[in-house]
Amino acid sequence: MGKVAALLARARSVPHFGIGLKRIGFELAEVPKEKPNEDDVLVIWNRLATTDPHAKRYEAVGARVIVVEHGWIGKHTYAVCLGQHNGAGWWPVGNVSRWPIFGIEEKPYRTKGEHILVVPQRGMGIPPVGMPRDWLEKTLPQLEKATNRPIMVKHPASREEAVEPYFKDCHATLIWASGAGIKSIVAGCPVFYGMEAWIGRMAASPLELADLEYPNTDPWQRHYMLHRLSWAMWLPHEIESGEPFERLLDAR
Repeated sequence: MGKVAALLARARSVPHFGIGLKRIGFELAEVPKEKPNEDDVLVIWNRLATTDPHAKRYEAVGARVIVVEHGWIGKHTYAVCLGQHNGAGWWPVGNVSRWPIFGIEEKPYRTKGEHILVVPQRGMGIPPVGMPRDWLEKTLPQLEKATNRPIMVKHPASREEAVEPYFKDCHATLIWASGAGIKSIVAGCPVFYGMEAWIGRMAASPLELADLEYPNTDPWQRHYMLHRLSWAMWLPHEIESGEPFERLLDAR
């Protein structure tokens, strides 16, 4: 048996990944190897407590762990990185931005807004990527002391509801780390974030509530962040070509 890519759970149920991996010479398996070799690959959907032990076993012998997830913005996009999800992983960044291929309009940063939008998430992932369970509970009292602005919370239970309408009249969005933050930045609504390695951090501000009135609205930093993000996010036909996997595996 040659190079084997084990696809776990949801990574296996999205056909684009298997098609792309087979195209670049991998055989597919539904269970991880107990004794992988360095040519093998493990593909997981997010890096969760249930899959982290397998990932560590592969990494211990020099095998690569590819973490896939839904893209942070846009329809039918997927993120493909090494080691972690939500921007905490690694991927090679090209010289020319791929951002235009997604056809998403960047709106100018707004000059005024009223409320603060807080968007917690479901806390998927192992530390430090997963949102701490008490993040919202701790953040809201601090926020109420730091600002007189109205505070609006969009709870994870309403994740099927689009977040974009909440940006109307919004001064800034507070997140731990999520695609809602990327959508907010692209909509021209600045962001404060909690997770240090979050994908959008270069165009946002660390969650230091004393600075709420002075969020990051630098268009050049947004441009660079989207350039970098664009090399981690792929369309289905690109994934089926195998290119995202080849880039990850050839670079390291």
